[in-house]
Amino acid sequence: MESVLFQTGIVSASLQVILDRFTSFAHKELSLLFGFDNNDLNKLERTLFKVQSLVDNVRAINHSSSCSSHNKAQHLWLRDTQNALHEAEDFLDELALEISKLASADVNLDFTNKDQVRNLVFSKFKFSIPSQMVKMQNKLEELAREMDDGFWDEDEHNWDVLCLPLRVAARGSRVLVTTRSMLVSRIVATASPYQYHLKTLSDLQTQPVYKMHKLIHDLAQFVSDEVCLRMEDGKSLPWGDLRCVRHSSLVCKDIKVETLKAFLKCGRLRTFILLSQGVCQMDQIPYEFFLNLRYIRVLNLSFSNISELPNSIGTLKHLRHLDVSETHVEKLPESVTDLNGIEILKLNNCFKLLQLPKKMKNLTNLRHLELDIKRQISSMPKEIGKLTNLQTLSAFIVGKEKGQCIEELKDMRFLHGSICLVNLENVTNMREAVAAKLEQKPCLEGLELQWNEFKDGLEEQQILAGLQPHNRIKWLTITGYGGFMFPSWLGNPTFCKIERILLQNCRYCKVFPSLGQLPMLKHLYVEEMHDLTRVDDESQGPNSFPSLQSLTFHNLQNLQQWKDLKAGDMPNLTHLTVVDCPSLNFLPSLHYLTRLESLEISQCPKLQCLPAEGLPDSLECLIIIDCCVLKERCRVHEGEDWNKIQSIPKVEIDYEDIFW
Repeated sequence: MESVLFQTGIVSASLQVILDRFTSFAHKELSLLFGFDNNDLNKLERTLFKVQSLVDNVRAINHSSSCSSHNKAQHLWLRDTQNALHEAEDFLDELALEISKLASADVNLDFTNKDQVRNLVFSKFKFSIPSQMVKMQNKLEELAREMDDGFWDEDEHNWDVLCLPLRVAARGSRVLVTTRSMLVSRIVATASPYQYHLKTLSDLQTQPVYKMHKLIHDLAQFVSDEVCLRMEDGKSLPWGDLRCVRHSSLVCKDIKVETLKAFLKCGRLRTFILLSQGVCQMDQIPYEFFLNLRYIRVLNLSFSNISELPNSIGTLKHLRHLDVSETHVEKLPESVTDLNGIEILKLNNCFKLLQLPKKMKNLTNLRHLELDIKRQISSMPKEIGKLTNLQTLSAFIVGKEKGQCIEELKDMRFLHGSICLVNLENVTNMREAVAAKLEQKPCLEGLELQWNEFKDGLEEQQILAGLQPHNRIKWLTITGYGGFMFPSWLGNPTFCKIERILLQNCRYCKVFPSLGQLPMLKHLYVEEMHDLTRVDDESQGPNSFPSLQSLTFHNLQNLQQWKDLKAGDMPNLTHLTVVDCPSLNFLPSLHYLTRLESLEISQCPKLQCLPAEGLPDSLECLIIIDCCVLKERCRVHEGEDWNKIQSIPKVEIDYEDIFW
């Protein structure tokens, strides 16, 4: 019983998928483009709902059934139904992909011209699309009739469960039940006059109406054993109908070509996962492997020893998920760009991969492109901006040539997570920067803006102004910026979710950005801003940095003054680090930082003393490194600043703990 219950769940899920696909696709495309009669389409839809109802009935009966005499027939019917649904889904899927491919192709196609579209799509198939629809309809109707004729469960309780919802039907409603069992007839009949005994029909008469179940297989395993297959080292494929297998995995220490070829018997396979557990000697997938498994949706070859994929991978029209992460693949075959249905492409840690296929623009359904773009490739494929469904893109390398400029990002409205824009020196003016439409990408949480060459400072200021992101971002990194000051949007309090800002190697910036009114900023890191001479907290506004927890100044060669820290500023700061600021003379009044726990001052040789007002009582750790004047002033019992640090639990000077 458990097997049938489990199987009904799988078939019901398959039905829901195909119903969703049919209702969203068939009526819209099939009727308009291919001239199907709406009555025929409605008939097919009714058949699908009828099959779904029958599956639900089987599940309802088996929830309370303790009898297994009829389970075998139900099991076979469910298996055949699932196979038929998979084939129907494959057909609709292939049809949808062809239309999608035409829509995104660089051809002069008028979608209002139904004849032109119909002829183009028909030419892609070896069979007639209308006849395939009729075949699908006939198969599903045949399965529905088998079950209609299959109510032979003689358990009265099960019939009570099945009939329960029918008891609230409108007065005068009628339900026709056909069965070969007299006992079932007596159970379901509301009155004896409504029992009819039909004469036996001839073989010729029954041929188009009924197809009897052939009870030739024993129900020995759960349905998962038929649908899912796991093959391990040294084991051969099991006996049985491998055409039913949809999902498989291969677990081997040393995968061999002969082992892979065994899976060619699973002609309707949808999932193939290669799990290598050792040093795999096989470095190539056989060319014919993909030719025989053309219905695969998920292909995972990660962590294997393969260095090359055959061109035949381009025949996997239904492929949605391809993972070759952690392999030695050096390049992807151009045929990969024929997989216009692919949604996920994983190339993580493929360190020998130096470029992506030239026609990546064809993968218009791609949602997630996973690889370390900055470290793995040197340039973007041209016109990647046509991948308007992309959600995951770790970086975009800005080029100078048409099709590789920053404007390619303009229509990528669904980008999620974070993205790094590299080589921004190739953006020539503010107009190009604005054309990227970063402000219209509300799902981005992190943005890194990276220049690798310094150019005209005023020009870069305008470009950064044009790269304003959506105000929902949570972290921002700006590296190699050559402007003299930052744009006003950077400190705008409407950026109410930003939590982390890193300003790195902005060496020509002379004015510290006004970030004090960002309500959620928790971490600020400023490094290599060499032309900055002063940090004035008065310019940050009242009660500045309300949420800041950590602040780091690192390698600010010309910073001389940091002043005007006042009560109410940085009320939540816990960690303050000042490193390699050789020109810094004085620190501000740190005693206002009432939650400060850790203070590190390193490589600040000109720093004359600790603040006159002392340090906050909350301080738990003080670290001083390579600050000769401070070291002398903090000598135990003798230094002029000793009284300012003697109550701090942990003090470390030049890598030595100070005890007293």
